Amino acid sequence: MDLTALTKKIQQLNYAEMQAGNFNLLDVFRLGETMAKRVGLMPSNNPAQDVWDIVRQNGGRIHYIDFSYFQRHWQTKDPILENSIYVHEENDFDIILPAHAPYAEHRYTISHELGHYVLHANSKCYARRHGNTRIEQEATHFSLGFLMPSINFEHAYIQTNGNIFDLSLTFFVPVEVMKLRVNLHKQQ
Repeated sequence: MDLTALTKKIQQLNYAEMQAGNFNLLDVFRLGETMAKRVGLMPSNNPAQDVWDIVRQNGGRIHYIDFSYFQRHWQTKDPILENSIYVHEENDFDIILPAHAPYAEHRYTISHELGHYVLHANSKCYARRHGNTRIEQEATHFSLGFLMPSINFEHAYIQTNGNIFDLSLTFFVPVEVMKLRVNLHKQQ
């Protein structure tokens, strides 16, 4: 399904905004760790399976918005530009990403959207692209556990002497995300 067809589908049906579950954030982090282990995601320099595969295996699709699409639609209230994931029903969802973002950012964003899917999804719902709300905090904590489980993180933290840049390279995540993970590590 291309972006135009997805936009038409979304506009024809009544989608509701996802709501936060008000979960304990440490429990959400642990759920992310558990899910990573269950699906075989390996947080290493050569992941055996990565988030793109996990999306496909669970009925999802990933779409990339290029700059020309943005230019044509930015004033039209296009839902594709405003929201980052649409869940149509179980095992049927679409994640929308900016094409220009680097690999590490895509990897993190996909895992964050998987967090929304696991924690907040009902049939015909979406999550907004931006915000610092409770729902976003929950998806972020899921992603931190999913991509950087404690046992792997503790080992890498010692090996890199806590260097944020080296840790970011080790786990293929943006530096800003690694700062969040380091802060969580220090709180535990």
